Amino acid sequence: MRTSRTHHTSPTELRKRAWRSLIDGLAVHADDEDPAVRALAARDPKVPPAAVEGLTRDPDPAVRAAFARHPSLPPSRLAELLDDEELVHHAAANPALPAPAFRALVSTCAGSDDGE
Repeated sequence: MRTSRTHHTSPTELRKRAWRSLIDGLAVHADDEDPAVRALAARDPKVPPAAVEGLTRDPDPAVRAAFARHPSLPPSRLAELLDDEELVHHAAANPALPAPAFRALVSTCAGSDDGE
C-alpha cells in the first residue's frame, strides 16, 4: 500500500531555495568578459580565495567593489583594502572583517569627526 504525504513548502522557502540554486555556480563566471557578470559572480560564496583576491584588482570598479566584500577574500588583501581610499567602504562591509580591524575603523571614524 502506498501512502502519499502532502508537503507544503512556503513561498518564502521556495524563493530562498531558488535563489540559492541560482547563486551556486556563479563562480564559473568570475572570468567572464562582461564586468557586470564578473561582479555578479561575487555573490557565489564558493569563488576560490585566489580568484577573489585577483578580482579586487579588476579593471572595473564595480567588480573590485563586489569582491572587496566577498567573505573568501584573504585576510592580507582585506587589510590592504582597508587602506585603499576607493575600496575601504566595501572592505569594511566584508563579513570576514576581524573584530580588531572593525574596532580600529570605528575608532578612526570617531577620531576624524570634527564635531559638526
